[in-house]
Amino acid sequence: MSFPYSYSVLGLVPGLILTVVVAALVLYTSLIVWEFCLRHPEVKDVCDIGQMLFWGQKWAWWFTAVMFILNNTFIQARLPKPCLKRSAYLNTITNHGVCTIGFSAIVACISFFCSLPRTFSTLAKLGTASAFFTFISVLLATIFAGIEAHPNGYPKFGEPTVLIIPAAGTTFVAGMNAFMNISYTFIGQITIPSFIAEMKDPRDFPKALWAVTIAEVILFSLVGSIVYAYTGTNYNTAPAFGSLGNETFKKVSFSFMIPTLIFLGVLYASVSARF
Repeated sequence: MSFPYSYSVLGLVPGLILTVVVAALVLYTSLIVWEFCLRHPEVKDVCDIGQMLFWGQKWAWWFTAVMFILNNTFIQARLPKPCLKRSAYLNTITNHGVCTIGFSAIVACISFFCSLPRTFSTLAKLGTASAFFTFISVLLATIFAGIEAHPNGYPKFGEPTVLIIPAAGTTFVAGMNAFMNISYTFIGQITIPSFIAEMKDPRDFPKALWAVTIAEVILFSLVGSIVYAYTGTNYNTAPAFGSLGNETFKKVSFSFMIPTLIFLGVLYASVSARF
């Protein structure tokens, strides 16, 4: 639900092109990592790969380990994932009854307890439920954006404006922020060796990878484009639930994201703890 924001900064056409290009690059590099893991079944995580690439040097393992933990920690912390996004949800539901910092602390505690199961079989069940509820949530938000008369804040900034290309004067920082928002939604290769190490048959990995990539491209592109088309650049928020003018629509669609908002942090926390 942050893709509409990225499209509002990059323009609809460049945004869609980048979505497909990033997805293709992630697919290709993920397949390379998978092939490496098949040829070296002793690999348990990305740290083992780091050590192998530098001629078995132990310092390479430790360096990769530090970067692995930092990457997972920063991904958990970054806006709009997951604590700030979950606190945004609680702010929406309670009409800002508690400060964002307080809500962030609450959801951090919830995520800690949910990440205690240390097997990927448990994460798989949580991930399936998360994907299902995410689909319902974004589908409702997209429908609501289309059927409501006006986005949130209308008519303060005039009629919603949809940009095909970036607006004149768009800064490099703004454009890079929008691009990184797209790329970091796809990127997860650093955790792939950890998942493959626990698979009953690692040869099945490409099936899941292709299915996920195709679903992501379709869902992200359609939802991002449709929501952006109805909310425009001038009424767009990240996540896009805030762009909905009807409070009931906003709360109903956002509520279905609860499992996902918890799972996003739990996934990286669990991978890190297991390592």
